[in-house]
Amino acid sequence: MTKKIVIIGGGTAGASAALTARKINRTAEITVLEQEPFPTYSRCGLPFVIKGIIPELENLIVFSDKFFRQQKIVHIKNSPVVKINPGTKEVITEIRIPHSEFRNYNYDSLVIATGASSVKSPVTGVDLPHVFTLRTINDAQRIINHQSSVIGHQTNAVVIGASFIGIELAEALKSKGYAVTLVEVVRLMWRTIDPDIGQLIKQYLNSQGINIIEQKSVTEIKAKEVSVKDDRIPAELVVVATGVKPEIRLAQEAGLEIGITGGIKVNNHLQACLLSGPAINNIYAAGDCAEVTSAITNEPIVIGLGTIAARQGVVAGTNAAGGDQKAPPVLNSAVLKVFGMEIGSVGFTEEYLRKNHPEKFHPVSMTIKYPSLPHYYPGGVDIHVKLIADKKTHQLLGAQILGQTSVGPRINTMALAIGQKMTVEELTRSDFCYSPPVADIWDPVIIAAQALARKLAKL
Repeated sequence: MTKKIVIIGGGTAGASAALTARKINRTAEITVLEQEPFPTYSRCGLPFVIKGIIPELENLIVFSDKFFRQQKIVHIKNSPVVKINPGTKEVITEIRIPHSEFRNYNYDSLVIATGASSVKSPVTGVDLPHVFTLRTINDAQRIINHQSSVIGHQTNAVVIGASFIGIELAEALKSKGYAVTLVEVVRLMWRTIDPDIGQLIKQYLNSQGINIIEQKSVTEIKAKEVSVKDDRIPAELVVVATGVKPEIRLAQEAGLEIGITGGIKVNNHLQACLLSGPAINNIYAAGDCAEVTSAITNEPIVIGLGTIAARQGVVAGTNAAGGDQKAPPVLNSAVLKVFGMEIGSVGFTEEYLRKNHPEKFHPVSMTIKYPSLPHYYPGGVDIHVKLIADKKTHQLLGAQILGQTSVGPRINTMALAIGQKMTVEELTRSDFCYSPPVADIWDPVIIAAQALARKLAKL
């Protein structure tokens, strides 16, 4: 009998699940139900279309309608799912084009990849026409259209939220001629970067003309200004980038268990669980809507990263098609580039570990600045590296790197080291390459590890 696989959501996780399921099972009937009017595209590329580096939003499409057809995958757009019925093994959709009608799809295996939605700010004025969020192609198009409407006028923009997407948006809007203010209720990139590295980033963004307000919240948005406590900031455009939350409504209404993080609770095969019951062997959840397990704390967390969504999609698709694969724990590896500066992090911050795991971990850190190339070779730039390790075990727990070159590969190196539970001393003995035009005989990461090892030896 032909296996029927239904996937809710055609984003990174959903598309990865569909394509993997096709590789595992060449005869399965695979249906992807997508509520947006577009096939799979890169959400991470949206700020760069707003900036103008990528000329068209359509360029962000990763898997076209034609590609899905070639893979014999039925991909239905404009088709939001309104209900999941685990008892009868069916999902109900509302097809909106050319007219509204309901359709039922039976499944043998179901993958829930509903992603996340932008957090709705409770601030007064958030529904004004010049206030936007950025999650979808349509969101980006609205921002671009608004930019066109204010060309030739004095243009001020406020971005609320200083995470990765907020900072990328600040750069994009600055490049379009806006005077940009970045407002963060905590501090710059507080979820992934410690205060010492964050201060360096703040100084750099200030030097590029970005005004940054930290530890203050927006109290009201008006037609041409944003109120931040006692300050009034002019703003013809406002973007709310205060984060996202897992889209769990369908799973919750279907009686699936939601974890302590707010994401769909899954086991290591990404099987969803009935409320206060066992895992369901034919319903899987993957991507931003699902919990993942931290490789460091072994606790559930929710991380909205495309890399994690893709890997979870592979696992969910494999198992939905009849395979047997476990989802690896995650390390939160991330990197971005803003105004020519690369910012990367992996693992947890020292601040997070002290606050949330004071009994399990006793973090010790070292921050250094070291050139990327030998002093005698032209073109070298300073690299800032912060390494975090446990005082007792000396096991590596996190890294943050800031510089104008090769931050991504260094973060990847640290991800491997942390994933393999290496100690600081083991990292110092790593065999790195050397050539004057490419790398110094001692990489900045090794210099930081050596300094941290000396510090730990004295404790």
